[in-house]
Parts: sequence; structure tokens; C-alpha cells
Amino acid sequence: MSRGVSILEVVIVSAIILVVVTGIAGAWQLYIMTTGIVSEQTQVSLASGEIEEALNILRDTSWSSQISSKTLNTNYYLTWNGSSYSLSSLALSLSATSTLIGRVIFQSVLRDAQSNIASSGTLDADTRLVTIDIYKNEDPGEILSQSEMLIHNLYDN
Repeated sequence: MSRGVSILEVVIVSAIILVVVTGIAGAWQLYIMTTGIVSEQTQVSLASGEIEEALNILRDTSWSSQISSKTLNTNYYLTWNGSSYSLSSLALSLSATSTLIGRVIFQSVLRDAQSNIASSGTLDADTRLVTIDIYKNEDPGEILSQSEMLIHNLYDN
């Protein structure tokens, strides 16, 4: 028996190393792709929450000028001017570093005889159903997130 390393042994070891390195590279690529997806989903979730909070701030500031005066079933977009939020008819990114756009649509709310929300009944002037859509400015047709909330005139302002 020979004590040296044969070419067959070198080829087998090289093949094993190649399979291991290829597996690690594939796992790393999957990790990078998954991280990107999770990062975008996190940004979308935070943007939706920010819009909900901003709408509550606008409501607290003035229901009559910030919420009830908005035309129903019309697209509005949240903007930040450095010190306060506002709703605009222009689709602008949520921030200077973001490609996400937040669209807000106000709808009326009807109540039945028991004051439950219903598809028909009496108009509740102190409540709006708000639909919040988050999408990228490159593709407004692809909504990344859609949520709804009810907003009420709590402070009668």
C-alpha cells in the first residue's frame, strides 16, 4: 500500500468541498433575499401605523378642517413638512428616503336603529371609515398593504 495521496482521493475531497461551499453560498443567497423581503414588509407595516397615528393627530387638531371637510371616496396622501402632518391630493413619498406612498380614502359610516354600523341607515357625521393603502411610487397598481380603521370626532372640534 502506498502512503501518498492519490489523484482519486484529491478529486473526492475537492468534490466534497465544492458541494459544501455551493450549499453555503445557496443558503447565504436565500438569507439575503429573505432579509430584503422582511425589511420591506417591516417598512410597509411601520408606514401603515404612522398613517393611522397621523390621522389621529389630525383628528385631535381639528375634526372639522382636517377630517370631515375631506371629500368622501377621494384619494389623499399623507405629507410631513418637518413639523406637522397634512393630507394632500398629490401622491408624495412618505419621507425623503422612502419610495412608499400612503393613500388615504375617507368613506361615510351609516348606523342602523341600534347604532350599529350598517350598509344602510342614518349617516354618522362624527365617524369616518378610512382605507389606508401603501404602495411603491413606481407601481401604484400593486398595493403592498391595505387596512381600514374607523376614526371618530372624539373632541367635538
